This record gives sequence, structure tokens and C-alpha cells, in this order.
Amino acid sequence: MTDMNHDPETSAIPEAVAAPKRRYSLQLVWLIPLVAAIIGGTLAVKSFLQKGATITITFKTGEGLEAGKTKVKFKDVEVGLVEEIRIAEDASHVELKVQMVKEAA
Repeated sequence: MTDMNHDPETSAIPEAVAAPKRRYSLQLVWLIPLVAAIIGGTLAVKSFLQKGATITITFKTGEGLEAGKTKVKFKDVEVGLVEEIRIAEDASHVELKVQMVKEAA
């Protein structure tokens, strides 16, 4: 049997050298969720700061009122939106939960 180190055909082949990999791609993967969290936090804070007061209005009946659709107007200007309609505990009237616009304060 012949020795592989002294074979002229195999001695001409260069020896492979492993180079260390760069890990930039792993760091970039974490950049995407970080940017998404910053954008989401900014939008949440902006939404919170733009909200007006939440008020409760009572009516004898809830006829013609729809939560999420009925708008509250003052002098033909929209100042709020009905978010929730519920019957009072004594069933004598209905109570509306209204989200007012910030400028209506």
C-alpha cells in the first residue's frame, strides 16, 4: 500500500483552510423586530395622546342608536362617537359610552 502523503498526484492539491464566518446576518435579524417595536410603540403613544375624554350620556330609549356608528354632533360638528350602549340596572333608561374627540374637551 502506498503512503498518501508521498503520492505525486495528491501532493499537488492544496490543503483546505476554513475561514471564520461573519455573523452580520444574525445581528440584522434582530434589527427588524426592534424597528417594528419602535414603530408600534410610537403609534400607540400617538393614539393615546389624540384620544379625548370618555363620557356617559343617558337617554330614555336607545332607538336609532348604534355602537360604533352613531356620531355625536354639536352645532353640526362631530365631537364624538358612541362606543357602547347598555341598559341601566333599573331598566328605566339606556346609557351610552361616548368617546369624544380631543378638541371637544
